Amino acid sequence: MKRKILSLILVFAMTVSLLTVGTGAVEPTYGDTAGHWAESSIERWSAYGIIQGSNGQFDPNGQLTCAQLATILAKLLKLPAAKDAGFTDNTADAWYYDAINRCAAAGILNGNGDGTVTPEAPITRERAMVMLARALGIEPLRKPDLTKYTDAAQVSAYAQGYVAALIEAGIVGGVTADELAPQDNINRASTVTILDRAISTYADEAGATVKADGKGLVLVVAENVKITNAPEGTKIVVADGATGLTVNGKSVSDDQTYIVPKTTTSSGSSSGGYSHSHSYDATTHKCSCGAFDPAVVATIGDTNGYLTLKDAVAAVPTNNTATTIKLLKNTSGDGIDVNANQNIIFDFGGHTYTLQGRMVGSAGTETNGFRFLQGATVTLKNGSLLNGNTVSEDFLTNTPAKVMVNSYANLVLDDFSINASTTGVQREGSGAYGTAALYIASGPAHVKGSGSYTARDGQYAIYMANVAGYTAGADLYFDEDFTGTVRGKVTSGNQQTAAIIIKNGNYDFGEITLGASTMIIAGGTFSSEPANEYIAKGYTKESDNGKWNVVPDTSKTYVAQVGVNKYESLADAISAVQEGNTIKMLKDVDNAAGISVNTGKTFTIDFDGHTYKVNKPGAGSTGTETAAFQLIKGQTITFKNGTICADADNLQEATAPAKNILRFFQSYANVNFVDMTIDGTNINGNNSVIEFANGNVSITGSTSITAKPGAKAINVDTWKIDSYSGGAHVTINTTGSIGDIYLYSEGNKTEDFTKSTLNISGGIFGSVTGDENKEYIASITGGTFSSDPTAYVAEGYIARENNGKYVVSMVGTAENPYTLNEFNALTKLPAGRTELYVDIGDVSLADGDVTIGNKNICDVWTWDRDMSHNVGDILEDGRKVYMVRESDTIYSSNKAGITLYISGSVKENPEGGLNQSDSHVITFSIPDASNVVFTKDFTVNGYFRMHTGWSDGRNLGGAVYNRTVKTVLFDRSTFNGIWIQNGGFFADSLTLDGCTFNAYENKVSANDSNPLWFCNIRTCNVTVKNCTFKASRPIKVVEQGVFGANVTITGNKFDMSLTNSDDDASKPKNDAIMFSTLIGETQWNPAGTLGNVVVSGNEVTGANALLTFFNPSQITMANGATFTVSDNTLNNAALSVVWKSTDSFVPSFIKGSDVTQ
Repeated sequence: MKRKILSLILVFAMTVSLLTVGTGAVEPTYGDTAGHWAESSIERWSAYGIIQGSNGQFDPNGQLTCAQLATILAKLLKLPAAKDAGFTDNTADAWYYDAINRCAAAGILNGNGDGTVTPEAPITRERAMVMLARALGIEPLRKPDLTKYTDAAQVSAYAQGYVAALIEAGIVGGVTADELAPQDNINRASTVTILDRAISTYADEAGATVKADGKGLVLVVAENVKITNAPEGTKIVVADGATGLTVNGKSVSDDQTYIVPKTTTSSGSSSGGYSHSHSYDATTHKCSCGAFDPAVVATIGDTNGYLTLKDAVAAVPTNNTATTIKLLKNTSGDGIDVNANQNIIFDFGGHTYTLQGRMVGSAGTETNGFRFLQGATVTLKNGSLLNGNTVSEDFLTNTPAKVMVNSYANLVLDDFSINASTTGVQREGSGAYGTAALYIASGPAHVKGSGSYTARDGQYAIYMANVAGYTAGADLYFDEDFTGTVRGKVTSGNQQTAAIIIKNGNYDFGEITLGASTMIIAGGTFSSEPANEYIAKGYTKESDNGKWNVVPDTSKTYVAQVGVNKYESLADAISAVQEGNTIKMLKDVDNAAGISVNTGKTFTIDFDGHTYKVNKPGAGSTGTETAAFQLIKGQTITFKNGTICADADNLQEATAPAKNILRFFQSYANVNFVDMTIDGTNINGNNSVIEFANGNVSITGSTSITAKPGAKAINVDTWKIDSYSGGAHVTINTTGSIGDIYLYSEGNKTEDFTKSTLNISGGIFGSVTGDENKEYIASITGGTFSSDPTAYVAEGYIARENNGKYVVSMVGTAENPYTLNEFNALTKLPAGRTELYVDIGDVSLADGDVTIGNKNICDVWTWDRDMSHNVGDILEDGRKVYMVRESDTIYSSNKAGITLYISGSVKENPEGGLNQSDSHVITFSIPDASNVVFTKDFTVNGYFRMHTGWSDGRNLGGAVYNRTVKTVLFDRSTFNGIWIQNGGFFADSLTLDGCTFNAYENKVSANDSNPLWFCNIRTCNVTVKNCTFKASRPIKVVEQGVFGANVTITGNKFDMSLTNSDDDASKPKNDAIMFSTLIGETQWNPAGTLGNVVVSGNEVTGANALLTFFNPSQITMANGATFTVSDNTLNNAALSVVWKSTDSFVPSFIKGSDVTQ
């Protein structure tokens, strides 16, 4: 769209709100624009419907979003409807959805490069410039110079060329003489004013007559507009679709910028009235108005033009990106090389490329017109290729093409013609060259559509080549939709093993010499009778007025097809199959006998939705001919998309020597079943439907296997026999239904064998059972079973009963956590799992402690008198040295730690004071290196205690030691109760983050209703952050035995306004945080000391004080430790008091911004 002038003007015209284009003349009234400096501009464009306000307000100082800019452009220029542009944040229910799509289709919006367009974000000045310049045909300057502006570095790289182009045209400038402000936004009033000043006349009424005053731009967006009295030089921008325009009586086409000429008396086309001097970019060969240089012969996209086809090919990347080169005219030029990893679609657009100049090829053989190298992908379509060179003494630079197209690539020729009738012209003093229209050395080639492939008289239309390094050859296909003509000889080298496959078309071959190659004809019309050896199986030839047609043979019934060859039985097709082939079934088959398959190849049988019904006699080894399919070792076969069943007659006993079908598959091969239905209800006897004795087996898709009552669907054998000692390895992941599966071992000729394996991850099953030898390995990770498969369920998975069925799934995940009983029943933790989830349910602590874990999964501690190790050493057996005492050493088994996520709830714990002996605890028995997380789905109801250390009572050289987890986190858990605990804090750290403590009163001791009361935290670092407390008593996390532990209390909200049945107005207790007496113990040295303490960012309401101290003289800080109190919100509470007092008291060791001393 040639809208250069318009795009320049509209760069800033976009902070406008949603618009509805119209021609209404109703003058809007906004409550916030009266007297505003932009009032007249706002009213003008509101009348046109280009801008509008909301709820009677215009918000002149508001910002514009990308969506609003897209909307104004789509409506102002009447852009056509477009399909979804694929931006993830432009949803169909958004008000701007259509406008974004229209602008994207017009090239206005390219998005952010990550699939988004951020439509509702305020738009920056630079993005606005780029968006409009791209949409309206402004080309970026290739060497932009913005150095005069001090903030030029703020202009993004992608925007610099566009911004510079707008400034150079004098349309925009900086916000000041030396400042661009590219990342700023523009207010609505400024934008409307720029729009108002830029466009003097807006013609949006169809059939309107408009007078142009010559003072500014005329924008035409409606049909059949007449512009009169337009002065010379008037700029008129005509939107796409605004047809029927006349200017001073002269017709002007749409989609252009028209400048009124000096004389406008004549009528006719716009060619006499449009004035524009093209300037073509030296690289793209394109003018800023959008026109290509007339010398351009080919384009890539709509931005880059090329003066030769060879130049266009050179511009295509070598990264397999599909690139279309479009030929614009008939042209001639040198030969063309397409290199490895170039993916080119040559669209000749109905034109002809004539080879003239130097051809391409290896050194000394530069006689190829087009050469496509191995690894390339090429399509030639909609045109023709012609040789134009004649004999010249300048032989190397003007050589007639010997081969028109020489392909080592993947090649498609579609509606394309190659005229090789002048190739290889004899040069004086030399013989004629052997020439070819198509020379195929590697990579498949497909010919389709119309077109002709013509060789020089006596030369080759098709040459299947032998080239060193390309011994695999290639197949050449003339597809069903090929309706063109091939004229010339056909040949191939003696080493070439490829095939020419003809399905349609017209052929005048002359001579055919194929060497080691083959020709398979399954359609087409021929000028001479094709040899019988070339006619595909299932086809025949018919003479028709001197020509020969190859047509399907209707005299026989064909049930299977390999490539184009058809066969009367599946057995015949299997006998003919080659490596990698697919046998396609053509119809249902009844009464088929058993087949012994021993091809040694990899192939597929695609039943294509058909049913294959078998009947006696079966196939198999001598004396055991009882299988529908005996699959011999050494081949890989895929059965897909069909049904295999047995005829009811198979239930009748066969007449000797024939035997009944007793199973469908006796398999020793690698075999895959995909989307198959295998119905064994008419199998004779109670044998399994399928027996796998060897090889790799995959059962996928919707495959179902049905057995008759009492029979197995699958037997998986471990054969201890030399020939099959590798075992059968069966993997099942199906959405279908499979009956019972049995695993057993058989044979005793060798003990050098591999156990067979069964892996099930999906499907509906009966039972899975096995013999007592257990010379097999079964692993179930998914599926539904009619009987409990637990004996075969893989580590980390579980079978749960559901309405009489057993469903196997991974357990211990966030979506499917262990129950407490399941977790506690584990004999070991699942290998490789670092995170496990347990939902403990609604656990009652009324009758005793609750342990999470067991002795099997936790660390085992041992000791000996070996004094040669140091603490932390890892022994060869994996044990870790925990402690070295005077005469002995203690070791941990050093199991890998896990992160254990716990959900559920606890309740009914007997209540009391700090030393209540009747209360019970949550404790753990898991590896020492573990971390425990109580999740947001964990709830405490009532009285709570938890020990992070435990002991199995084992005497380790005269002492019993507690095991401990590493860290404990309560992550947004809910406490409908209180946590009062004396001791048991053995973890390195305990954190409560984002927890909620709802109001609760101790039923036994109302005075002890503290939400948290921790006594003897010893060396455990305690953090309480981002929690909410509703309470009548303070939290206490420091009392008695503390030996250097750090305490952090930050970002919490304390509502201390609640009353308590033990409240005494003379002894206020509704302080938020309490620190109490520290004591030492004789076995600990030094006596109790606090580590670093931080109390910050907390907010208290209804409190007597934020902090309260009990026996502060007995609180000692560790050497170098600090006690910091800062940035707390007190809401009229005191900062710090003595317990049960309103007297302000701030210990000397407290520092921080909240402390005045």
